[in-house]
Amino acid sequence: MKKGFYLKIYRERGDLESKNFFITSKIFKIFISIFILFFFWLIFATYIFIKKENQKRILNNLTKENKNLKEKINEMEKNLNELKNKILFLIEEQNKLRNYVNFEPISPEIVEMPVGGIPLKENKINSLEEKIDYLLNLTKTWEKEIRDLKYFLEKNENLRRTTPSISPVKGGFITAKFGLREDPFTGIFKFHKGIDIASSRGTPVFATADGIVKYTGWKEGLGLTVEIDHGNGFVTLYAHLDRILVKQFQRVRRGEVIGTMGATGLATGVHLHYEVKLLDKNLNPINYIIPDEEYFD
Repeated sequence: MKKGFYLKIYRERGDLESKNFFITSKIFKIFISIFILFFFWLIFATYIFIKKENQKRILNNLTKENKNLKEKINEMEKNLNELKNKILFLIEEQNKLRNYVNFEPISPEIVEMPVGGIPLKENKINSLEEKIDYLLNLTKTWEKEIRDLKYFLEKNENLRRTTPSISPVKGGFITAKFGLREDPFTGIFKFHKGIDIASSRGTPVFATADGIVKYTGWKEGLGLTVEIDHGNGFVTLYAHLDRILVKQFQRVRRGEVIGTMGATGLATGVHLHYEVKLLDKNLNPINYIIPDEEYFD
């Protein structure tokens, strides 16, 4: 005899009726097994769904965080570039002042963190933060040093007044810089010992510091020339003049007119050739011209 049990189902058709179904033990076990499998599958599917939703939420959060980090990095890199530009400006200004007290000039390469200096972490944000901190510290140091140098120069009247520090011409524009250049007459590259400033004929030319006129007259290639000895190792030269308005051994003050611009000697047009020498060594005159808004007297 088969093992099992009867399942009675009632239905209502005017009067109560019932129907009996015999379910064997084997079928019942199969049904229970299917039910258990379905139950565990449902639990597993729910677990997978929840896990995927969590992963999706985590991915969305990471995407937002990554976007925020990129924006922060871009902002930090922008700040870093602005800071570098400010420091390069400070280096340029400080080197002009350092020239006056014969200090060694600062190299612009210092804006890059030195090898063996502050260690950088692998994280890019930390690296940028450390670079910015490094440059901020340099900025604070140099701003203080510039103030100290200016204070020193303000107190040292003689050094200040005998060091070239203003433009020899008001207005005009530089047509040739200090350094190696192609000679306009020979086409051969030669070292240009000063700068050329162009303007109109008759433009006043000023002594750039106090001193005594060392030479006035004609020099081959340079035309009418004035040289001023400033008594502290500095000598300035002004060439291609149209007229000379000072005499040899005359004492002059900074800003005093010593001649007018012309085109005498070997010149392709009206301009002033201006040189700055320290102990007979030619220096870049640009480093000895303080902007009007920063100049003190």
